[in-house]
Amino acid sequence: MGLHERNGEALASNSASVNLHEKFGFVREGVFRDQHFDGKRHLDVIRFGLLTAEWEQQRDRLRARVAQLDALAANRKSTSPVKS
Repeated sequence: MGLHERNGEALASNSASVNLHEKFGFVREGVFRDQHFDGKRHLDVIRFGLLTAEWEQQRDRLRARVAQLDALAANRKSTSPVKS
């Protein structure tokens, strides 16, 4: 791909998104305080970064985990009762 770094952002209040970034190896690079306004209040946005070298170290582990999750989802579909 030729990229040196991948970036992501998540609302600080969205713990699922923050945890997902961290699980994929992204590192917190900064917080943009009161960056996002949701119509009622201002929220912090967390900026994440993942360098190519870091991605290469984790790539195989993450691909294996995604394959496990895909298999689990396929198994659930095939064993779920059919509604009529």
